Amino acid sequence: MIYPWQTDDWQRLQQLRSHWPHALLLHGQAGIGKLQFAQHLAKGLLCESPQPNGEPCGSCAACHWFAQGNHPDYRIVVPEALASEVGQAGEDDAKAEKAEKGDGEEGKKSRAPS
Repeated sequence: MIYPWQTDDWQRLQQLRSHWPHALLLHGQAGIGKLQFAQHLAKGLLCESPQPNGEPCGSCAACHWFAQGNHPDYRIVVPEALASEVGQAGEDDAKAEKAEKGDGEEGKKSRAPS
């Protein structure tokens, strides 16, 4: 989602689309929609058939994966202190901890011989 106050920045980035750097740093005041802007930008980059203005098509496989939150080429990386704000509070840490301890559900179930 692009908020009205972000349209100038969006258009500037789209003009540079063929010459983008390898990374972008989005900086600004808290609460202005930087995360939503970055996600929309990523969705447009990963879209298989973006519109001429850089907007994602919303109907290709990549857009559907992105909407479901499981695009294989998209990963949010945030400091641990901010993970709860993004909705990642401990998901990856919990999975890693289970794997290290062997606390996974696999291997705990037993079947009676048939």
